[in-house]
Amino acid sequence: MIDLLPGDAAHEIAGENASIEEVSEIQEQLGLNKNIIARYFRWVARVFQGDLGVSSITQEVVAEAILARLPVTIELMLVAQFFALFLAVPLGIISAYKANSGFDDLLAGLAFGFMSTPVFVMSIMFIYFFFIKTGMVAGHRVCAALPGIFKKYSVFYPAGIEHCPGGVGAFNAGVEK
Repeated sequence: MIDLLPGDAAHEIAGENASIEEVSEIQEQLGLNKNIIARYFRWVARVFQGDLGVSSITQEVVAEAILARLPVTIELMLVAQFFALFLAVPLGIISAYKANSGFDDLLAGLAFGFMSTPVFVMSIMFIYFFFIKTGMVAGHRVCAALPGIFKKYSVFYPAGIEHCPGGVGAFNAGVEK
């Protein structure tokens, strides 16, 4: 994808006042001086060896960052599945029992609306409602899993991170102190 963008990633990383030598050194470090096919196969080989690289934003090893956030992700997935089934099965049974009724139409409309809403919009709405407005979710576990860059640039930074125990200073690269 980098090859399709205008400009050069090495020039952006090095800065406007960088010399040609500095730019070519960055190109060499990142492998940008090789063709796209060679870079792709090098990347695939590294992925199969477990090397997902280093984040250019947080400078974290990507595999370690994923593993650090995996427990919260799995917990979130399991809780979401539990609530989805806890609501869906009884409502589906009632809707089937009262087929073609106003209740059935209401549930079908709500299901259509929720399925039509993009996931990122729905997640922002749920974060805002359950985390910021009501405080129902245990925010400290979520805050501890957030990478520092998300805390710094989040749209919820002023409201959401204030709810993190100890504030922003209590966290370092997503690890609670």
